[in-house]
Amino acid sequence: MSAPVLQSLKHFQSASSGGPFRGRDDFRKLDWALARFHEYGPSMTAIDRTRLLRFIHEEAQSWLDYKRPKLQNASTSLLRKRETAIKGLMAEVADQIRWEVYRTAKGRGRLDQTKGMELKGLSGNYIFEATAQPKGVAHPSASEVLAYARDHNLSASSKEGYVKARDQFVADPSHDQKTEQLYYSRQERMRHMLLPLNGKLFVDPYTAANIAGAYAMDEYGNLFAQEAPESDWRSFNHSTFCRGKQVVCAGLIDIRDGILMHVDNMSGHYKPGPTQLANLLRHLISLRVDITRTKVVCALGPATQAERASCINHASLAQCQAAGTPMKLLDATANGFLTNPTGTGLATVNPHSYNGIANGQSLLKAARAQPHIEIAHMD
Repeated sequence: MSAPVLQSLKHFQSASSGGPFRGRDDFRKLDWALARFHEYGPSMTAIDRTRLLRFIHEEAQSWLDYKRPKLQNASTSLLRKRETAIKGLMAEVADQIRWEVYRTAKGRGRLDQTKGMELKGLSGNYIFEATAQPKGVAHPSASEVLAYARDHNLSASSKEGYVKARDQFVADPSHDQKTEQLYYSRQERMRHMLLPLNGKLFVDPYTAANIAGAYAMDEYGNLFAQEAPESDWRSFNHSTFCRGKQVVCAGLIDIRDGILMHVDNMSGHYKPGPTQLANLLRHLISLRVDITRTKVVCALGPATQAERASCINHASLAQCQAAGTPMKLLDATANGFLTNPTGTGLATVNPHSYNGIANGQSLLKAARAQPHIEIAHMD
């Protein structure tokens, strides 16, 4: 992916112009900064480019704040035109800043190579979601293919078996509402990348994140999060963010006014363990994200379906699932969890059933008002 394009000074001047008889004194600082970015940006360091971009974003936001009363009470066509121009510029600047943060993190290298953090690939048969699909061709959701295989006693334990089950599922006329797997392009993924600033998480340089939904941290330590989109909730899952590639961790996250309040490892596609969740927190600490108010819920125990048959609470996986408690959950503060991520000596809680991201984020939102609600691991 090439870098996003920031509009030229000439374009911004045209978009915000009021004609030959209306001045643009309000935009002098923005004009100067845009001209400087395009003239000197390529030779600047990433830190200096980011500082200049943040200056542009802050100046644009200041203009909106100053003009807000007029925009609300005595708006004119010129004022609305300039508001559109400013907001368009801010969106492009935010894309540029996310790109700088992403490129800087990627330049440092993968976290398994630079920090020795174990990455987690897709778990079990979900690996075929990324490896058994023709590139550039829409394909059905792996969750639906695997469910179809179970319902029709088809083996999907190998790539060949998965492909056979997938093709039979696609050809089955009784399943006429098939869901295509949603994978983001890098440009789409970048729109959901969070920015660590002043101990908080932001969706852009000015707006603190308020998200109760899914997250994934890529192999370079970039954090992506969003609530499940209503239009694609059946095809959206944790592999959507990174196109099925390895992650540091994935699960559910609750961020309020930029403060990380809750994080867990509830991902059925990746099934990360305590180690991955601890690595996520350690990397956030290195980015100076405040975790003093963070609650951690970690699914303890085996990571694969086969291993879960030896659940400490039930004799078989079937009994475990029937009881609605696939495994124990560790419930702790972030610092308490990092002290002992295996859970030894820390309290565990019995989970409520949880089925998928959409349901999980609903429980997260409910837990904001009812803190006693817990969520369980997703199979």
